[in-house]
Amino acid sequence: MKQNAIITLLAAMTLTACVGNQNDTATSTEAPLAEEPQTAEVVGIVGDGTSMHALELITLDGGDSLYFTYEVNSTDGIEIGDTVRVTYDYEQGDDAALSIVKL
Repeated sequence: MKQNAIITLLAAMTLTACVGNQNDTATSTEAPLAEEPQTAEVVGIVGDGTSMHALELITLDGGDSLYFTYEVNSTDGIEIGDTVRVTYDYEQGDDAALSIVKL
């Protein structure tokens, strides 16, 4: 009789210990979503600090000078004094222009 009580007690303890150890990890078949760049647009005049890979933009609304980097192939031959719209990712440290459109 003592053996039955001990076996019952051990079985109860084993079942109780296993209840809290369920796997809480959620399995998902979906791929994580890539974060989209946080973009902004600004319109201004190309300043004389513009070179082959750098754009100085003087904003129309406040006259502030903004500086962007860009790839050579992303422009249509901008010149100093042109009015352009720049779309850029403001989370990047170097204010890389995503597109430059001559207006």
